[in-house]
Amino acid sequence: MTMPLQKTFWVEAFGMLVERFGTPRMVNGGPASVRPQRRNK
Repeated sequence: MTMPLQKTFWVEAFGMLVERFGTPRMVNGGPASVRPQRRNK
């Protein structure tokens, strides 16, 4: 892991890592803005 998940000014969670095949990855995340609605049966 090159940068652990942490809060930044543009997103709630951001981190960077290099996967086992050597590919660098950047991950962004935050709270879901739209939640799926349940359908009543």
